[in-house]
Amino acid sequence: MRTPRASAAALAVAVTATATCVALTSAPAAKVDTQVNDRIAATSVSNITGWELWNEPDYTWNTPAAGDFNAGWVRTFQRVRARDTLTPIVGPSTATYNESWMRSFLTHARNTNTLPDIICWHGER
Repeated sequence: MRTPRASAAALAVAVTATATCVALTSAPAAKVDTQVNDRIAATSVSNITGWELWNEPDYTWNTPAAGDFNAGWVRTFQRVRARDTLTPIVGPSTATYNESWMRSFLTHARNTNTLPDIICWHGER
């Protein structure tokens, strides 16, 4: 199997120096809306190349508090895409590559029309 690669620049998603969109999935809907709307309104910002909806959900996602990750992905993807139809969405940004987890995620994303534009994992061991 060929492993796709993305450049570091394609995965850079800082909204401002102090806020990133990495935490979008854990945020209440209003916070997601605010982050996306603020980024769109910041017309002088040109270094945003993608929305990363979560970072390392295999280590940081709190299912008891936030519910199923796939459901959280769908909710957040739909909110972001409703406000920004152009900027690529990056994910799932897992800490490691796990074929069965990734297959389950991608199948669910395909079935809900929420496939990321850029598939990302970190490859830590």
